Amino acid sequence: MLLSASHFSSVDPYDFPDNMNMIAVVMKDGQRLTDAEVAAFIGGECRGAIRTNEDSEYYFLTVMGSSNEDRNSKVEIRVFADGEEYVVESDKTFVSDAIYGTLDEPYVLDLNATGIRRIDVVDDSNDTEWYTLEGFKIGRKPTKSGIYIHRGQKVTIRAKSYGTK
Repeated sequence: MLLSASHFSSVDPYDFPDNMNMIAVVMKDGQRLTDAEVAAFIGGECRGAIRTNEDSEYYFLTVMGSSNEDRNSKVEIRVFADGEEYVVESDKTFVSDAIYGTLDEPYVLDLNATGIRRIDVVDDSNDTEWYTLEGFKIGRKPTKSGIYIHRGQKVTIRAKSYGTK
């Protein structure tokens, strides 16, 4: 039984024409974790996230993208486990229709491997550093699609639409 992702907020899959996939297992201290959450980021945007429960030891991650716009973009794989967020992989590039791992030989995301960065989880519920491109302060994270300024950086927001496309 698959559970919806809860730590990571993924983009609307209908916003992207292509995807790549990963069949993975998460390892920590030599044991497979079945209660973690795995996500893929391109350019700081969560392009896919998945969580399983103890009935499954595999994470079937779909990474949304565009073969034109994301052709040479790096894909960063993050794992949220035991209240901590880790960057496990950051040297893959987006390749439309690529599949990493199989059921017989899954892609291993090892939380004990060297070179993994731990990410401190920040509560941004009181984050008021959002501005329009015209410089008007919004006061909270926007829910409407568009380009905004957040902490001095341009950020693209894609609002989720729940209709079919």
